Amino acid sequence: MDRLKRNHWIGITLYLIPAVFLFYFSEQDNFGVIFFAYTLMFGAYIYLVRERENIPYKHRKGIIILFHLLPLFVIPPLSPDIFRFIWDGELLGSGINPYSLTPNEVMELDHIDKSLFMQDLFDRMTPLSRQHYSPYPPFSQLYFFLAALISNNLLFTIIIIRLLILLTMVVGYRYLIRLLKLTQLKTSKAWILAINPFLIIEFTGNLHFEAVMLTFLFIAFYFVFKNRLFLSGLNWAVAISVKLTPLILIPALYRFIRFRKAFLLSLITGILSLIFIFGLLWPQYVFNVLNSIELYFNNFAFNGSFYDLVETAFYPLFDYRTILIFGPLLAFLGMILILLTSFMKPINSSQQWLERMMWVYMIYLLLTTTVHPWYILIPFGFSLFTNNVSVLIWTYLIMFSYSFYGLGNSPWVTVLTILEYGVLFLMIVFDLRKINKPILKILKW
Repeated sequence: MDRLKRNHWIGITLYLIPAVFLFYFSEQDNFGVIFFAYTLMFGAYIYLVRERENIPYKHRKGIIILFHLLPLFVIPPLSPDIFRFIWDGELLGSGINPYSLTPNEVMELDHIDKSLFMQDLFDRMTPLSRQHYSPYPPFSQLYFFLAALISNNLLFTIIIIRLLILLTMVVGYRYLIRLLKLTQLKTSKAWILAINPFLIIEFTGNLHFEAVMLTFLFIAFYFVFKNRLFLSGLNWAVAISVKLTPLILIPALYRFIRFRKAFLLSLITGILSLIFIFGLLWPQYVFNVLNSIELYFNNFAFNGSFYDLVETAFYPLFDYRTILIFGPLLAFLGMILILLTSFMKPINSSQQWLERMMWVYMIYLLLTTTVHPWYILIPFGFSLFTNNVSVLIWTYLIMFSYSFYGLGNSPWVTVLTILEYGVLFLMIVFDLRKINKPILKILKW
């Protein structure tokens, strides 16, 4: 058990070869190449998941490090968001609040000194990003700012942000293991998250911040179990100030711990969240950010499930007003279902609480108009504490969404979206009806 077997080396190699090709030789609009490489990676991943108990712990750690350091020196090939991240950091480094001006406005002002580096970042941003105020909450901005303080070289700045995210993920991994121990689950289940190619592509590679958010949620939940409410509220507030969506998880807390403690934890979380958010998002800029968020959700839909069905049915009647009408309606329906799911019955164990929050997040994602691949990390992280495999399968199916960048409005995109959600809903039914045992056995879950 102290050495890796030959078949383990083969699995690692079959994972690494397409990963190298995907990170260093692919582009966002080359869907066929992306999906083929990802399929090879995911097949190797499933094999390594099955073999996790046969791979010594020290080797598992080494493999995790190897996989995550693979894209260290690459400019994210599948997402342009990093250029806005660095832009915001450069503004902060120049003493300009990133919520005060859109990139277009910055470039039009003569009194702001604009370097060749800033011009390059502006050119690499999407037109949609250029015309909107920054939508990224303050704690995310801290990462951008730290990188801007150290470097104004594009690749080196990306490496700094990547290392900061990786260090945060290491902390998250350690707290995930602690949570698995507290819930009396095998700590090897952390391996299922750590080497998932979706995690490495979207977070280590493309540098999205849900991985940071998940880390602080894991820490917050650990301190809930330890009955240390202030530390739990502190970390929950940090997660909220990375991305606002952890707010939807709070109602389920009231069915897990006593009302007085739940209320106190909610109060601590709420107060600290306001302090963290308004430390940078000053009151005069709130409407700027709200305007950007409103424009985003009212003008852009991507890889939605129920919304795509609604749009297909009602677009001939409402034209471009479809998202304005049904987007808020689905959001309201989602809010009602989230509250019902959170309060529907008592929660008698920590595992039940984590599973309840997984379903809360799934409801949110299934009823929102936009589901980018990185959004599904949070329910995937929670699913490790359950016997539900639907989100794991979704980490493969979600790559169908990249077809939009290569195929645009082609009917094939619709076909692939139907395939993605058709299989996902089938897996959800299997999970809810507890008829997923054959899949659990295959995965050695």
